Amino acid sequence: MPSHIFIQLGMWDDVSSSNAASYAAAIEMFERQDTYESDTQRYFNARNLTHALDWGQYGDLQRGDYAKAWQAVENGEMVIANTEAPIALRRAAVTRPRYVIETEQWQVIEVSPHAAAGGHLANGISAVRTGDLAAGAAAGAALAALDGAVAAIAHHEVTALLHAARGDADAASASMDKAIELAESRGAPRGAPTPLKPAHELYGEILLELGRPAEAVEQFKRSLRRTPNRSLSLRGLARAAVAAGDPDTARAQYAQLAAQWRGAEDAPTVEEARQFLRDH
Repeated sequence: MPSHIFIQLGMWDDVSSSNAASYAAAIEMFERQDTYESDTQRYFNARNLTHALDWGQYGDLQRGDYAKAWQAVENGEMVIANTEAPIALRRAAVTRPRYVIETEQWQVIEVSPHAAAGGHLANGISAVRTGDLAAGAAAGAALAALDGAVAAIAHHEVTALLHAARGDADAASASMDKAIELAESRGAPRGAPTPLKPAHELYGEILLELGRPAEAVEQFKRSLRRTPNRSLSLRGLARAAVAAGDPDTARAQYAQLAAQWRGAEDAPTVEEARQFLRDH
């Protein structure tokens, strides 16, 4: 699985191409699954198919290929309709909430039981970012009711956003400190991040909004050490560096972001990067 290495190094073109090849091979086998001799064979092929779908979409989102990333959402729905393998269902169902979070196209989505933490997280962030704090609180409560570390981190993330939106900076920081502690106890991601919004990245965004750019710089740097070349962390570090009076760091981050972008030319993320590079 070379994709493991490519993701950990932020090599998004290689992530995309290797998973596209893996997906094409798996879909051919998936279409012939009635010829398999055992349920075990069908299970493992569904697992392999959705592994490529899941990680390939993540790579495509980092390189700005939103059209291909959306195709992964549609392909995921096809997979869900044709398998009962739990791990395949989880991976296919996560493609929609990931799309919302990575593209920042804030919207309420139906929460799949196969990816409840991701769905509630996407809805919680969307709600806060669009000013619907009641819906954000409901999403946070739904996350608190779920078991597991990933749901707990996501709960603290949504709670922090709510505190920040209400003007309680200390409570927002306290919630994010809890999220960071849990995230770091799990080690650096070996693939696409879980939860879908990395805690260090979100903390940096919140700190920047609270007018604390120097602290935000440190969180974005930590995020990029854990998940190299993440587009939103590159953008975040660039923004924080500008606010902290460090245009050279900002230029380097925006240049990397622009260099790895392969699609969605009208996306605000890449427009921001290119505008800065033109002006500086």
